[in-house]
Amino acid sequence: SLSAGGGGGAAASFRTENQVSVMPEGRVEFTVNAPIDKNWELFRNTEIWALCIPGCKGVTRISESEWDGLFEVRVLHTSRTVQGRLQMVEITPPTNIRYQGKGELREAFHRYSLTLRAEMSLEAVSDGETRVTFVGDIAAKGLGGAIINKIVSGKMDELVRGFEQNVRQILEKER
Repeated sequence: SLSAGGGGGAAASFRTENQVSVMPEGRVEFTVNAPIDKNWELFRNTEIWALCIPGCKGVTRISESEWDGLFEVRVLHTSRTVQGRLQMVEITPPTNIRYQGKGELREAFHRYSLTLRAEMSLEAVSDGETRVTFVGDIAAKGLGGAIINKIVSGKMDELVRGFEQNVRQILEKER
């Protein structure tokens, strides 16, 4: 589920749905010293906010609502490449954007099909502060998907905290 209400801080969970192994859900909620319109400007620009995701090597716009992305993911002592296409499926200015996508995790002799979901919600705390909530998960398919998910489950907290830090650097640099 991609509910963005309530709670706080970073969290990760692991579940299995319909024999599709699901990577841990990543969730982070934080307050940024920037007004909601400045936050919305960032999150409406997928080519910029995607670079806040640790490991993002680049994002290319395909259409007004689709992007291709290339990510490098460190698993144990090696790097894996993830290629994916992200589509904006719902937008409610200036508070909410939902994405879904498909991707592929590549290893030397294996490729794993991935399904991606993400939601970003913004809430004005004051004229100059905004609460940002990011929730996302990735479903890996195939026999090796469960193994990939377990390995990545230990990295989810690190990923969402890296995302938070990168967002703060962009939005708070002018203050």
